[in-house]
Amino acid sequence: MIALRDLSKSFDGGTTFAVHKLSLEVQEGETLVLLGPSGCGKTTTLKMINRLIEPTSGEIEVNGVNVLQKDAVELRRSIGYVFQGIGLFPHMTIEENVTIVPRLLGWSDEPKQRQAAELLTLVQLDPDQYASRYPHELSGGQQQRVGVARALAADPDYLLMDEPFGALDPITREGIQDEFAQLEAIIQKTIVFVTHDVFEAVTLGDRIAIMEAGEIVQLGTPTELLTQPANVFVSDFFGKHYFQLQFNALSVGDFICPDAEAQATVDSTSVSVSPLKNLGDAVDLMRKHQLSELPVVDVDGQVIGVLRSSDLTAALVGKRNQSYG
Repeated sequence: MIALRDLSKSFDGGTTFAVHKLSLEVQEGETLVLLGPSGCGKTTTLKMINRLIEPTSGEIEVNGVNVLQKDAVELRRSIGYVFQGIGLFPHMTIEENVTIVPRLLGWSDEPKQRQAAELLTLVQLDPDQYASRYPHELSGGQQQRVGVARALAADPDYLLMDEPFGALDPITREGIQDEFAQLEAIIQKTIVFVTHDVFEAVTLGDRIAIMEAGEIVQLGTPTELLTQPANVFVSDFFGKHYFQLQFNALSVGDFICPDAEAQATVDSTSVSVSPLKNLGDAVDLMRKHQLSELPVVDVDGQVIGVLRSSDLTAALVGKRNQSYG
């Protein structure tokens, strides 16, 4: 667990604060997103966790240990870090970039090579094809995957990510966000993720901390923030994207209608959806196949209900009226 207690940072001796008396806990295995506009203190908060920036006051605990009492270099090597600029070393091969922390930790060649191959495979880069290449031979999206692999190379329990996909074009960014959402379930790390993109936050975060002027104004699940905004700042931050964000935050299982008549098994050629899928995926499927309703099936392919576009629209409008009315 990562715990921040009354954490503050001033760059001018205490006249103004980039972060002010911030307290939160990140649970084991959770992805917590720090979300807010530029200058709100989210990146400063992230960098204080591994002491790239030293706090002015307050406490930081990682796995029950006060990080201010640890060697800063040792701390940074024990926490994975991914940032927007990627920062791959241009004169090193992809394998050498991925294994730089294990090399600093004294790993021998065989474990380093094996780890690099496993991680490149994990981020969907064939090690036989990419390990010996150099960063300039890869696309931006591929380089970002290498950045994620490098952060995981020493198998850290904790991962810090500072707008890691912000420099990518929209199409590549959406694709790598989807890949990372799947990767989260596999790697099972405790992640603190910084972004100013509400869609990214809702897609990737188990919980989201909304920040304004160096303070947390609301902390909760994506659904809680969308349906129970704490104040006008939070509601305005999400407001104009409300419906699309709901599609990303809510699952099909929240909206299915029981279908007493449909007891059939859906075969592999039929269009159906799992109750665990998010509404955005379901709506895309409806649009692609020009359907107004979609059978919802369990893991055995049994129909357990129906998702209807008319019911979906009515429910979301009701939620919006309750929250913002």
